[in-house]
Amino acid sequence: MTDLWPDAETGEMISDGTVLSFEAASNITKGDLVYLSADMTVSKCTAATQHALGVALTTVQTGEVCSVCTRGVVKVTAGDAIDRGEAVQTAEVAEPSQNWKQRKSWQFTMT
Repeated sequence: MTDLWPDAETGEMISDGTVLSFEAASNITKGDLVYLSADMTVSKCTAATQHALGVALTTVQTGEVCSVCTRGVVKVTAGDAIDRGEAVQTAEVAEPSQNWKQRKSWQFTMT
């Protein structure tokens, strides 16, 4: 698939959106999918059972503040093909993937 935003880095917002700040419970890299692991705390998704809250916009260490896009368009690397308009979720390897039968709602758009 053609990269529609070749000048954007992975984990960079490419539209307006909603960004919230959380404490990182683990090391997180910009562009990682993160889930709410405790009150106001996020961790990197590492399993399909951890439903992503959003995409990390910053690389942080445990205990630091992590900016997370919860609604908007963020450049990420997908684990497999995603059809236009399909809902996505974390895959077994915690990358964005198409799987609308398991998760029909999503809070942000993947490109």
